[in-house]
Amino acid sequence: MASMSETSYWINFFTSSGIPAGDATHYAIIFCDNRITRDMLLDLSKEYLTDMGISRLGDVIAILKHAKEVYNQEARDKVMKSTAFSLESPSQSAYSPSPRRSTGTFISFSQLRSLFFIIQAKQPTSQENIHSF
Repeated sequence: MASMSETSYWINFFTSSGIPAGDATHYAIIFCDNRITRDMLLDLSKEYLTDMGISRLGDVIAILKHAKEVYNQEARDKVMKSTAFSLESPSQSAYSPSPRRSTGTFISFSQLRSLFFIIQAKQPTSQENIHSF
């Protein structure tokens, strides 16, 4: 039996795709009964949905479109989360069980940005270069 949170996820998924609440609940139960998981979103097809008893063409199209959108959004979120983690913890490697020692000084992105603007402001303009000779 599927967990309540998994069923709730699928109900939200289907209602977010524009499917009426009654059908969304029915489809959520179908997905849970067939052990469809979030990482299978891109594997969904018209044939799979039809095999599970979801045959209304408008619903099939809405589900497939929304599945692609949700998968892409979750992929973006995962990349952003891992990027944020790597910026916060530069000495940690996701693939290394032990932390690496940093041989240099770590500068945060905001510090690097501030440094860039300071350097840029201190560079002489072309007019100043002419007068320095």
